[in-house]
Amino acid sequence: MLKDRVSWFSAFCLLAALGAVLAPTRAQAVSVSPLRQTVVIDPGERQIVEMEVVNADGQEKTVVFEADAFTLDADGRPVFGQDDEAVVWVTPEIQSIELAPGGRETARFIIAVPAEAEPMSHYLALFAAELPGLGGVGIGTRVGSLLFLHVGGTATESLEIEDFSYPAGWVRDTSAAYQLTLKNTGTIHVIPAGTIRVSNWWGETIAEIPVNAAGRKMLPYTSWREAWSLPPINVVNAGPLRTDVRLTYGVTGQSLTFFGRGGWFVPPGAIALVLGMIFVFLLSIVSLVRRRREAREDI
Repeated sequence: MLKDRVSWFSAFCLLAALGAVLAPTRAQAVSVSPLRQTVVIDPGERQIVEMEVVNADGQEKTVVFEADAFTLDADGRPVFGQDDEAVVWVTPEIQSIELAPGGRETARFIIAVPAEAEPMSHYLALFAAELPGLGGVGIGTRVGSLLFLHVGGTATESLEIEDFSYPAGWVRDTSAAYQLTLKNTGTIHVIPAGTIRVSNWWGETIAEIPVNAAGRKMLPYTSWREAWSLPPINVVNAGPLRTDVRLTYGVTGQSLTFFGRGGWFVPPGAIALVLGMIFVFLLSIVSLVRRRREAREDI
């Protein structure tokens, strides 16, 4: 369980990583600042969030204000247009403005959290949408500020392993794949980290695969998937493999573990080597029998 201080810390980590997403990649007529901000509002309370809008173009612009919700895709990029009840909690004080060339205005958004709202995190964006000019047929653009909204109260950090697939049966090469799927069942985003430990039949570690080395974040109620290949294994480790997953996540440092068997490692050429040894052994037996028979005949 977490208190509000965790929300601020988690929000900073998430939005710092996403700060460049809405930053212009080329010169744009309309820009906004700040690019990211965080608020914690208790149920039944309201707060005003401000965003400065600047028209760097030489023509007057019509700007419309709106809010949207986002989640993160498998690569950690924001995907907007998500279904989040918090979008309707956000109301621009002024729906639109006419922004003169070189002009700047401060847009104010009223965020009213219902009294029955549950403590959890919401991932929103406040947008300034530029409309085409009079007689224009172009497509309007929008720029925005990422907003991390946390409803005050006690939040939860909870992570589950939805699926873990690993090599089974005969493992003959190191292309065998591991795939781990996690689900965030808590009410705040988390960053899982840890290792997949592969050991031989006597318990010696032969490979450690880092999990989430890129530090990707999992938003509430989303799934996360990652796949790896088995690193090279020495021939002396032939035999049954054991696969263990050990993860930690959240500000509270919670742990998640999974223990399982991972098939039998059979090095390339091992079967031929075994068959060759059997052949040599049988040949030795035949040779020994023949020599004894010849010895009896000599007597």
